[in-house]
Amino acid sequence: MRWCALLLVAACGAEGSITPNPDGHATGDSGAQDAGCNTVLVFDPTMPVADPDTTIRVQAQVFGEVGVPSYTWTIEHDSGPVDFTTAAPDGSQIDFIAATSGKRAG
Repeated sequence: MRWCALLLVAACGAEGSITPNPDGHATGDSGAQDAGCNTVLVFDPTMPVADPDTTIRVQAQVFGEVGVPSYTWTIEHDSGPVDFTTAAPDGSQIDFIAATSGKRAG
Protein backbone atom coordinates (compact mmCIF):
# COMPACT_ATOMS: atom_id res chain seq x y z
CA MET A 1 0.00 0.00 0.00
CA ARG A 2 1.22 3.47 -0.80
CA TRP A 3 1.47 6.01 1.95
CA CYS A 4 0.14 9.57 1.67
CA ALA A 5 1.00 12.56 3.84
CA LEU A 6 -0.32 15.96 4.70
CA LEU A 7 2.08 17.88 6.90
CA LEU A 8 2.18 21.36 8.34
CA VAL A 9 5.51 23.08 8.64
CA ALA A 10 6.08 26.40 10.35
CA ALA A 11 8.61 28.21 8.22
CA CYS A 12 8.95 31.65 6.64
CA GLY A 13 7.27 33.12 9.70
CA ALA A 14 3.87 31.51 9.07
CA GLU A 15 2.17 28.14 8.98
CA GLY A 16 1.70 26.50 5.62
CA SER A 17 0.20 23.29 4.39
CA ILE A 18 2.36 20.98 2.36
CA THR A 19 1.16 18.07 0.22
CA PRO A 20 3.46 15.65 -1.59
CA ASN A 21 3.46 15.21 -5.36
CA PRO A 22 4.06 11.85 -7.03
CA ASP A 23 7.69 12.87 -7.71
CA GLY A 24 8.39 12.86 -3.95
CA HIS A 25 8.65 16.63 -3.65
CA ALA A 26 5.92 18.72 -2.12
CA THR A 27 4.14 21.90 -2.95
CA GLY A 28 2.64 24.20 -0.41
CA ASP A 29 1.48 27.54 0.84
CA SER A 30 3.95 28.91 3.33
CA GLY A 31 2.15 32.17 3.98
CA ALA A 32 0.83 34.89 1.70
CA GLN A 33 2.47 37.73 3.65
CA ASP A 34 5.94 36.51 2.64
CA ALA A 35 5.54 35.74 -1.07
CA GLY A 36 9.32 35.39 -1.57
CA CYS A 37 9.65 32.46 0.83
CA ASN A 38 8.78 28.89 -0.16
CA THR A 39 9.08 25.55 1.60
CA VAL A 40 9.51 22.26 -0.25
CA LEU A 41 9.36 18.86 1.46
CA VAL A 42 11.50 16.05 0.10
CA PHE A 43 10.64 12.47 1.11
CA ASP A 44 13.09 9.57 1.27
CA PRO A 45 12.05 7.12 0.02
CA THR A 46 10.28 9.23 -2.60
CA MET A 47 7.30 6.84 -2.77
CA PRO A 48 6.95 5.60 0.84
CA VAL A 49 5.08 2.39 1.53
CA ALA A 50 3.43 1.65 4.88
CA ASP A 51 5.75 -0.76 6.65
CA PRO A 52 6.64 -1.02 10.35
CA ASP A 53 10.30 -1.62 9.39
CA THR A 54 10.76 1.35 7.03
CA THR A 55 11.90 4.75 8.26
CA ILE A 56 10.67 7.73 6.25
CA ARG A 57 12.82 10.85 6.22
CA VAL A 58 11.28 14.24 5.42
CA GLN A 59 13.51 17.21 4.67
CA ALA A 60 12.18 20.78 4.57
CA GLN A 61 14.00 22.98 2.08
CA VAL A 62 13.32 26.68 2.58
CA PHE A 63 13.99 29.15 -0.23
CA GLY A 64 13.85 32.94 -0.07
CA GLU A 65 13.92 33.21 3.72
CA VAL A 66 15.72 36.21 5.15
CA GLY A 67 17.65 35.04 8.20
CA VAL A 68 17.77 31.57 9.73
CA PRO A 69 14.53 29.58 9.40
CA SER A 70 13.07 27.64 12.31
CA TYR A 71 11.11 24.41 11.97
CA THR A 72 8.12 23.02 13.83
CA TRP A 73 6.90 19.56 12.89
CA THR A 74 3.60 17.87 13.76
CA ILE A 75 2.43 14.55 12.36
CA GLU A 76 -0.92 12.91 13.13
CA HIS A 77 -2.53 9.67 11.99
CA ASP A 78 -6.13 8.68 12.82
CA SER A 79 -6.42 11.84 14.99
CA GLY A 80 -3.44 10.85 17.12
CA PRO A 81 0.17 12.00 17.21
CA VAL A 82 2.89 10.13 15.31
CA ASP A 83 6.28 9.88 17.00
CA PHE A 84 9.22 11.25 15.07
CA THR A 85 12.84 12.08 15.68
CA THR A 86 14.75 15.14 14.56
CA ALA A 87 17.32 14.02 11.99
CA ALA A 88 19.29 17.25 11.42
CA PRO A 89 20.86 19.63 13.97
CA ASP A 90 18.94 22.61 12.54
CA GLY A 91 15.59 20.79 12.75
CA SER A 92 15.06 20.72 8.97
CA GLN A 93 14.75 16.93 8.78
CA ILE A 94 12.73 14.33 10.65
CA ASP A 95 12.41 10.54 10.60
CA PHE A 96 9.24 8.58 11.33
CA ILE A 97 7.68 5.20 10.66
CA ALA A 98 4.34 4.82 8.86
CA ALA A 99 3.43 1.35 10.10
CA THR A 100 -0.08 1.50 8.64
CA SER A 101 -1.38 3.15 5.49
CA GLY A 102 -3.45 6.33 5.47
CA LYS A 103 -3.10 10.07 5.48
CA ARG A 104 -0.80 11.75 7.95
CA ALA A 105 -1.77 15.28 8.95
CA GLY A 106 -0.28 17.95 11.09
